Amino acid sequence: MCTLLGIEDMEGLITEIVNKEAFKGVSARSPAKPNLVAGAVEALAKALFNNMFNWLVAKMNLQLLPEES
Repeated sequence: MCTLLGIEDMEGLITEIVNKEAFKGVSARSPAKPNLVAGAVEALAKALFNNMFNWLVAKMNLQLLPEES
């Protein structure tokens, strides 16, 4: 799953979710508050589900709709 998100490994995914950018443009990161981490995880899950659902509907429409319409 990490590869599909453009993240090299699971540690990178955890780092992106648990740590936030300390300052704009600075590579340092600081731990996020637990409620922000929970919100980020929920938002990621919602976005993944939404994208997968839309992809599935598009694929099904290609199979079910007549080619002439």
